[in-house]
This record gives sequence, structure tokens and C-alpha cells, in this order.
Amino acid sequence: MSNIEKGPDYIFRKSEEAKQNKAKRHVRKRIVILMVLFVLAVFGMIYYYSPLSRITYINISGNDKISESEILKLIEVREGDLRVKATKAILRDKLDNNPFIASFESSIDLQGRLNIVIHEKEPIAYVMEDNPLVLFTDKTTLKLTSAQYKWIMDIPLLKDFNETEYETMTDVLLRVDKSIRSNIAEVVKSPVSYNTEMIYFAMDDGNYMFMDWDLSKNLNYYYDILKQHNNKKSCIYIDDASQNAYTSSCPWEEVEEPVEEDTEDSEDSDSE
Repeated sequence: MSNIEKGPDYIFRKSEEAKQNKAKRHVRKRIVILMVLFVLAVFGMIYYYSPLSRITYINISGNDKISESEILKLIEVREGDLRVKATKAILRDKLDNNPFIASFESSIDLQGRLNIVIHEKEPIAYVMEDNPLVLFTDKTTLKLTSAQYKWIMDIPLLKDFNETEYETMTDVLLRVDKSIRSNIAEVVKSPVSYNTEMIYFAMDDGNYMFMDWDLSKNLNYYYDILKQHNNKKSCIYIDDASQNAYTSSCPWEEVEEPVEEDTEDSEDSDSE
């Protein structure tokens, strides 16, 4: 039987039933959503007040010149804080404010222990201006305050170089082993008529190594060279062509001039 044959009352009744069913489904859907939200809220509250949501311990490693207290002040995280305060994105935003930090790694284990590994920038030399300007191995520079002078310990002072040569000198020193670099007091530009790129390394033990700055890798054999020259304190030169080491007088050594006797005084004394 068609809807027309059933009459308008039948069609109206079916339409009402469809509306009611739709409304019931909508209500059931809302109830399910509310129940899910309620359950999530309950579990959220349980988690929030449970130790699982908290940082129980903070371990910082890898730092040398940056103190643990400085890092804690930067990240603004304490034991007992929520884990969400120590996500990598949040920590990155805060640690990036320290110009001495190159990178870091962080993780929080199931027990709530926050582990942060700091990778500091490595200073390689400094220039003395009104305040020291430190050069890092990544070719960046930073002017230090008086409270940051610890960053120039065990790195050499660059003298007589201009600003355009700082990156070049970073490369020069990178060719030298770190164990040798820590024994260099100064690197001085010392051009001569036949070589404008001559430099010398003033070593902590009182010796001086002269060479073209492209030959700085020869400084890695410093202690072998000293043995060959009987460990005498002297000026040692690296030949540009052969790269052999030899000793010679230092450029600043004064040549003793013969003292002329006063002949008039001596004649007078003879006559007497």
C-alpha cells in the first residue's frame, strides 16, 4: 500500500516518529559524550594529584662552566612541579636564552626523574678589548662580563689580529689538539717581509713557536720537537717549505753592541 493510500495521518505519524527517534539519538550521543568527558575529568584529577604527574628528581649533567644553579634558574622547574613544565619545547625556549649552551638533551622517566644533558659551547681563544671577547669553536663570539671571566681560563689570548681574522684564527687553533691548546698562553701575529701570515705561539713553559698560520698542525708535535732540541727554552721556527723545526734567536732579543772606551780618559790616566 502506498503512502497516498495510507492517508495523511499515517504520513504525519511517521514523520513525528522519525523526529522523535532523531532527537533520542541526539540525546544519547550527548549523554555518551558527557560520560566520556566525566570519566576523563575523573582520571585527569586522579592523575593530577598522583605522584605520576610530578617531577620527583632533577639530574643535570654535561655542564662544566655553567653551574647547576644557573641551569635550574633558567628552566624554572623544581621537584614536585608538573611534568608538563619540562617538555622539550618549553626547556628549549628557556635554555636558548643562555649564549653559552650549544644544545641539550632531556627526558623524564616513568618515576618522574628529569634528566638534562647540557652541551656547552667550547671557547677556543679570546681577544682583550674593554672586556674580553671570547671566540668559540662554532665561529661565534661573545663579549664577557666580569662575572664570566671563567670562560677564558685555559685558552690563549690573541694579539695584534684584526676582527676579519678571528674566524681564520679559530680554524688555525682547531687544527691543534685540545691538550696542546691548553698550554698556549698567547697567539701573536708577527708578520715578516717574506711572510705576512707569520704567527708565534707563546707557550706556558716559556718557549715560542714561530710558523705560518697554515702550518699550525705542526704544533701537535710540540713535545717531540722539544725533545729534539734538548728541552731548552728558546724560539723555535717551522720552515715553510720543509716544515722542519729549528731554533734561532728571538726577534726581540737585543744584539749586544761593543762598548767603546773613552780614549781621552785613558790617555789622561796614562800621562799621570
